[in-house]
Amino acid sequence: PAAAYQHALVVVIDTSNRERVAGSLFERGAMVIKIDHHLEEEPLGAINWVDTNASSASEMVWLLTQHSQRLTLTQPAAAALYAGIIGDTGRFLYDLTTAQTHRAAADLLATGIDAQAIGRQEDQFPENVGRLIGWALENVHITTNGAGSLIITQSVLQQFGLQYGEEQRAVGNIGKLASIDRWVVFTERQDGKYRVELRGKTKEINTLAVRHGGGGHPLASGAVADDEAEVQAIEKELASD
Repeated sequence: PAAAYQHALVVVIDTSNRERVAGSLFERGAMVIKIDHHLEEEPLGAINWVDTNASSASEMVWLLTQHSQRLTLTQPAAAALYAGIIGDTGRFLYDLTTAQTHRAAADLLATGIDAQAIGRQEDQFPENVGRLIGWALENVHITTNGAGSLIITQSVLQQFGLQYGEEQRAVGNIGKLASIDRWVVFTERQDGKYRVELRGKTKEINTLAVRHGGGGHPLASGAVADDEAEVQAIEKELASD
């Protein structure tokens, strides 16, 4: 409720700009703190802590507990932070995984959380999402120089009984194909525009995202394409990089 935000400390986590925050109620807080590991797009409060070298916002929150005697790690908190770390690092595979990331994970495990159960929960998906992943692997277009591209239309979402956003599970799985070095997934929105998810294994793709009004990490970025013409332009630019 809106009243809960009055006189409250509000922490906005893992969000680079206002557009990505669910609603505007956070602005009613007495103080707003932003904790994020994406490239800085827009300040959101009195304190903006942005560390683009951190593997995840969860790692940053863990680090905060290491420098405060007032913050303690309960098991529920540790479980949530551990899930956030393994999710954002792809189980410690992505490039921002560091020695500190592993220290954070070890500290969270020391609280007695069930890491195996958390890992299983983070890794599994519903049957319709699994069918979409199979469809995505069959339909992704791959150029001779390793650029992959997939378009998920509204009709495809309906075919698999998916809500907009659930198709995100297919993005990472496409990158498991050895023939792909960088890839893009376009998801058609109800307004006719396309969400753009850009990923790279070794080649940075964030400059491409920025050229189309987006941004993010060097190897994981996003944008919005206004129409099919912009979709084709992004595909062409990705293939030529």
